[in-house]
Formats: sequence, structure tokens, C-alpha cells
Amino acid sequence: MRRSQMVPAERGWRAQLSKAVHWQEYLRGSISVRKGVCGKPGCKCGRGERHEHLVLQQSDNGKMRQLYIPKEWGGRVRRWVKEYRAILKLMDKVSVVYWRRLKEREE
Repeated sequence: MRRSQMVPAERGWRAQLSKAVHWQEYLRGSISVRKGVCGKPGCKCGRGERHEHLVLQQSDNGKMRQLYIPKEWGGRVRRWVKEYRAILKLMDKVSVVYWRRLKEREE
């Protein structure tokens, strides 16, 4: 479809999508906080104060896989996941436009 045939909102969403997909870093997955024990003698985790660490979870062909995220990477990975979700929302908005077009054609 030509740009001139698109509604203004769709043009805007597509522009945002193009920018995000081409220039942003994005990653599918969910981040969870886990608490664990290191096993060092005298450590606070032995007294019940467990260490927190981040894990990225992602399904791959129906199987869940997990990846440890070092603390210094936490903010970066959170931004990637957030960007991926923003891209999905934009794609859903564009999809609604085409759903309506298809529905109107049928009627």
C-alpha cells in the first residue's frame, strides 16, 4: 500500500515501527528476580538473607529457556525487553487498521 493511501495514524505508527526496528535494540522475553544461596561460609545468605539476581526467560519451540543477567547488564536488558513490547504494541495498532479494512470489504 502506498503511503498516500494510509490513514495518518497508520503512517505515524509505521514511522515509529521503522525507527524502532532499525535503530533500537530489542529482545523478546521476561525478566524475573531470583533469590539464591552462594554457599560461602559466613555469608548473609546462610542466615536467610538470600542474594538477588536477574534471569531472562524466553520460550523457544515450546520449551522455556533461562539466562542469567549480570547486575551491570540489568538496565540494558530491561530496556531491550521494554522496546520489544513497545514494537509489539505498534504492530497491533497497525494490524487493527487492516482488520477493519478486511471487515469492511466483506460487508
